[in-house]
Amino acid sequence: MGCGSSVTKRSSAEPRQRPEYVRKISVLDINAPVIPITLGSNVHFPPFGTTPIIFIFGGPGSGKGRIVANLRSMFGMKLISAENIVLKYLPKKVQHFITLSTTNDIAELVRREPSHVQLDWVLRLIQHIITADPHHVYIVDLVPNLKWLVRNTSLVKECAAELAAFEEKTPACFAIHLSLTEDSLNKTLDYSHKALHVPQGATVADEADSTRTKRRFQLHEGAIQPFITYFSSLGRLVTMDVSCGASGPVWDCIHKFFIDQNLPAQVLVDSVVVFAMDGLQAGNLDLTNCDLTPIYLKEVVRDPHAPLETLIEALYKQLHKLAGLHPYFVVDPEGTAVMSAVIQQRGDKMVVFSDVPDKEEGCINKFAVKLNLLVGGPKPYFKGLSCSHEITLLFPSNVPDDLCHHIAFLLATNHSAHSGVIT
Repeated sequence: MGCGSSVTKRSSAEPRQRPEYVRKISVLDINAPVIPITLGSNVHFPPFGTTPIIFIFGGPGSGKGRIVANLRSMFGMKLISAENIVLKYLPKKVQHFITLSTTNDIAELVRREPSHVQLDWVLRLIQHIITADPHHVYIVDLVPNLKWLVRNTSLVKECAAELAAFEEKTPACFAIHLSLTEDSLNKTLDYSHKALHVPQGATVADEADSTRTKRRFQLHEGAIQPFITYFSSLGRLVTMDVSCGASGPVWDCIHKFFIDQNLPAQVLVDSVVVFAMDGLQAGNLDLTNCDLTPIYLKEVVRDPHAPLETLIEALYKQLHKLAGLHPYFVVDPEGTAVMSAVIQQRGDKMVVFSDVPDKEEGCINKFAVKLNLLVGGPKPYFKGLSCSHEITLLFPSNVPDDLCHHIAFLLATNHSAHSGVIT
């Protein structure tokens, strides 16, 4: 897949570097697994004017890091990490009698005197952060990843009294539990290796890494149980079974859940845009099976013969408008100047394709063939690239590369301007 960042131009004599691993993309897979989700009887967003606070729990292999990053990007949530709080505030707490200059210094102190990090102290700091700036949706990651913190029984412990005291002033909406059993973790690790096409020869390091992951998982599962029990007993637990190991469908489930809570989306996240060009039209695609939302470009622009920059700006605005409803789109530019655009070679910045093997399972071309046609004829092959970390573009293979590059560059420019991210 390509990249939306600045790229040093390569001479034609310089060979392409083929990536060792190719990550499988499954967002348009009509056979994607359904993610089971269980809602407690008291799961709901608070009334307007109340600060929404959501706790999230998920151990190694659950995909929590990616989910939190997507929630922050799409819904503008503010992350509060208990781990970061300890690393930031503990040196200040003890500065009068000891200097903690590094993370190792902090770890050594906590191992010797674990009582310096109490759960009620961490919750009071979290409460202070929220009350100082209450006009956000907060997502709280309460159980640390660092082993020396997870093993601290002053922090990770029976928590009912501390959480009840916290909620007297700052009540939580609910907690999300990304549920994963040890058996399903093994399947997830196998899935990840297959999705990355890990060579069979690289087994020793992979097995060692898998063993470490399993040990971290066991430690984390024991740590989160008191917190899961607390929210479950109050009917305020959202449990998502992430044992399938497929990050795309898991995010789809999370995304739909928050949209159903009427939380407005702010930017596109993990979106795929298929361009129906070069004889392929949106009307010929089985959109139900592909789960794609159609956009007919000539219907969303004032002048279908406007310059390409104007057309792509209008397209981005429409994509952003629909971001909260669905992340996957098919764009039909028929009847607009996109179909006859003449692209000038850019000398300062460009977006390039990576060299993805056409025959390997999981590459974009193979994946895109799963789009079903309502009419007869061969299924189209696609080439893919990213115009940002959040948006993947698929073009029919015969569309000129210059046109694909320039459309990607223009979409990336609009996305950067909207989100404040420099690509």
